[in-house]
Formats: sequence, C-alpha cells, structure tokens
Amino acid sequence: MGTEHTFYDYVEDGENLIRTWLAAQPPPVKAKFTNWLLHLEATPPGKWSRPYVDTLTDDCEGLFEVRVMVSRIQYRLLGCHDTGDRTPTLLHGFTKPGNKVPKAYCDTALERKETVRGDLRSHRAVHDYS
Repeated sequence: MGTEHTFYDYVEDGENLIRTWLAAQPPPVKAKFTNWLLHLEATPPGKWSRPYVDTLTDDCEGLFEVRVMVSRIQYRLLGCHDTGDRTPTLLHGFTKPGNKVPKAYCDTALERKETVRGDLRSHRAVHDYS
C-alpha cells in the first residue's frame, strides 16, 4: 500500500460495508476510487486536496469525502482521520444527490466513527483493493 497512510474500511457485524458498497458500483467507479485511494495513501499528511478529497464542515464536521465523478454522477466515500491511531477510515459510501452531502449520510458516518473509536479491532479492516 502507500507509504504515508493505510486506509481502513468500516466493518459491522463482520461485514466490510465499504467493500460491499464498492462491489455494487459500476466497474469504472470502483476503478476510479481505487486509483484515488492509492494516490492518497502515498500523499503526505496535510497534502490531500481536490479533486480527490475534500474536508467537510457544518453537519459533517470531522469527516472528509473521497470524490469520484463518472458519467455525471457524483460518488462519495465519507471517512475520518481521528480513530485513535490517526489512520484514515472509510465509513460510508453513497451517490451524492445534489450539491451538499445529506445530513443523514453525515450522521451515519459520524455514528460509525464513534463505533470505530470504541473498538478498532472489531469495526475496521485494511481497505480491500481487489
């Protein structure tokens, strides 16, 4: 993997929800996310920027989004950095319906962030690039 970061995926009841979500997306979407995440893994801390990633504010404070657009559809992975050992964890994937990330998606990601903080071993797995 990258030399600066290792991405982790959110796991619930033994299921890697990020892997499951990505597997359900069209192949070009999964391929683009793979390329973006590999790029970000090799990028030094504090150097992440658009178009790959954006730091969120307001209802989504404390989260970042990895951004992919394919065929004029916006796909997003929400994640966080501060999960105890400061490694990025991907928490929620979705198709973005408009200009703002819906509050419900942020709420889901923030709840998962707290779950991960409470038990890193049970709720995270190294990101699966296959």
